[in-house]
Amino acid sequence: MTTINKSAPATVNMGAVAEETLQQKLDRLELENAKLKADAEKPKFGGGVSAKVSQQGAISAFGIQSFPVTLYHNQWMKLLGESTTPAALAIKGAIKVGEETKTLRLKDETIETYCARTGKPMPKKGAPRA
Repeated sequence: MTTINKSAPATVNMGAVAEETLQQKLDRLELENAKLKADAEKPKFGGGVSAKVSQQGAISAFGIQSFPVTLYHNQWMKLLGESTTPAALAIKGAIKVGEETKTLRLKDETIETYCARTGKPMPKKGAPRA
């Protein structure tokens, strides 16, 4: 039976060239592993959150998931509250622009009252929504 000394480093006599090749491969794999760990920590879907006010007056946030998240002004304010994260600030910035240009539509507001208030034309039936 062979006894293994766990305190001594395992050495294999494959020559200086083979040992150097193994060391290079180990270094390459360690760098690749570090890169994969760094990529896993980055946020997905472009890495940033942006927001804009749609033609119908809702606020869409991009970069949270693969499709935009769209809510009305009062829904975003209820959801975000006093949050100061970069995503929340981007969405609040879009809300501020919408308030200044009076293009926001409230959740319970009909399309007729929204168009009358903003002076926008009524959308045609069957027309695609933007």
